[in-house]
Amino acid sequence: MKNYQRLLLLLFILLLNGYFFKSTFAQEKEVKWNGKIEYKNRIRIIKNPKCPLFGKIKFDLKEDLSIGGKEGENFMFYRGVKIGVDNEDNIYILDLGNCRVQKFDEKGNFIKTIGGKGQGPGEFEQPTDIYIDKNIYIMESFNRKLHIYDNNGNFIETIKFTNYVNYLSEKTEGYFIAKITSYKKEGRFIEIVLMNSNGKISKVIASFPFPIRVIRKKGVVFGTVNPYEPYIYFSPLKSGKGIYGYSLNYKLFVINAEGKIEFIIEKGESPVPITKKEKNKIIMDKYLSLQDLLRKSKRKGIELSRRDIKRLLFFPKHRPFYRKILSDELDNIYVKRIESVLKKQKFITFDFFNSKGIYLYEIKTSEEPDIIKNGYLYNYIQDDMGYIKIKRYKIKNWEKIRNYSSFLPKSYK
Repeated sequence: MKNYQRLLLLLFILLLNGYFFKSTFAQEKEVKWNGKIEYKNRIRIIKNPKCPLFGKIKFDLKEDLSIGGKEGENFMFYRGVKIGVDNEDNIYILDLGNCRVQKFDEKGNFIKTIGGKGQGPGEFEQPTDIYIDKNIYIMESFNRKLHIYDNNGNFIETIKFTNYVNYLSEKTEGYFIAKITSYKKEGRFIEIVLMNSNGKISKVIASFPFPIRVIRKKGVVFGTVNPYEPYIYFSPLKSGKGIYGYSLNYKLFVINAEGKIEFIIEKGESPVPITKKEKNKIIMDKYLSLQDLLRKSKRKGIELSRRDIKRLLFFPKHRPFYRKILSDELDNIYVKRIESVLKKQKFITFDFFNSKGIYLYEIKTSEEPDIIKNGYLYNYIQDDMGYIKIKRYKIKNWEKIRNYSSFLPKSYK
């Protein structure tokens, strides 16, 4: 009898939770969306307001897995890593220094090594990134190569590119959407292109100049990165699609596997001018950093001035809007916000757009994500002993994201 009563109580609680969820969802569907839809050349433009529809949330994270450290050779990573995750939550760690991919299951158990250092089939010399869908893609940007394996680690083929490939989407019907670096008579460019299986460009979707800024002192070439310099960011989406944007404009382009624009996402946010104090801080930080590099290299007779650093840095009229674009397995879009260099940031802020392009949340997180997938956040750290560790965090409030991946407010037209 007691078991029967307990069962009835449990059923009542489940029904009550379902009622509250449906009620909340229905109420949120009634929330007025203050954006609008426009069309230009038959392309849908989703104009979001500055404020997110459902306000601010914080990822509630709990670390549940750590890979790397002193456990043995298969768990030791050298000179940095890149991470990939498949649909079964297997983890692929591209060990840059050791030129190999280490595959682990969802519990962190080592499964196998894929690839290795060399010039033969299935081997690579200077890997730069990894991407996982139904296959495993290993990029060698500087060698202009892409190595493809199946998810069991069997080598399929190597494609040689005519350009430096930075990121790419899933191969669909023999084509990739890719972000590349190209060098022309006019200078260096970052481009979003459609590439065929032979590694050649079939279509240039977008092109942005990206000048080379270096100075030479007694045969030594110096360059540096300005945190406020605008850049082109790209993230792959499902079914061979992709999304890209130029960070000086809050405009994101979703493109299909044929390289055509499906829709454009905009956000009504005003640009923030870069102050003199911000510029001075960046110049001084870079100056001290390069001076420290010179001391460690023990090069004598080379001097750098702050004027030299100014020549290396380009400052736009206003601060770029974002620094990274990520997507998850539901094609939700996470845009990492740029904050002032004068502020110490306790949390990282992302603008969250669902797969329909609606700005739903401002998300704060204590951990920088490399991958967000299946309710988990993945990244890596280097501990005090110099060991690289891959971390996985469970996003305990993932339901708020998953339930609204295809959400459209009633006022959406």
